[in-house]
Amino acid sequence: MPHELNILAHYKAKELYSALFEAVWQTLSQFGMTRKHLQGQLGGTVVLHTWGQTLTQHIHLHCLIPGGVLTSQGEWHGVTSDYLFPVKALANVYRAKMMQALRHRELVIEQADAAHSG
Repeated sequence: MPHELNILAHYKAKELYSALFEAVWQTLSQFGMTRKHLQGQLGGTVVLHTWGQTLTQHIHLHCLIPGGVLTSQGEWHGVTSDYLFPVKALANVYRAKMMQALRHRELVIEQADAAHSG
């Protein structure tokens, strides 16, 4: 999560963390359902971390995702590549879903307008 959103954790933690989990799961689920050779239900375990190694605020999720999906027929479809999903595509979709989740919860950070900062 971008560090610019950290301030929301102080005032709207429940909404921020809910948006974060929602955006991540929607992104992973979308990729699990649309990847041609997978087409099934993705599973996983997600852990919220709010601090980094240097004890500074660093809100992020660790996602443990199996290398495949379970189909509606109960069959396992595993991946044959090193990565479950393309990283850049995953990041782009996540970013859009996170912004959508924040807007849905009316969580926005307005940037200071240089013309008004006088």
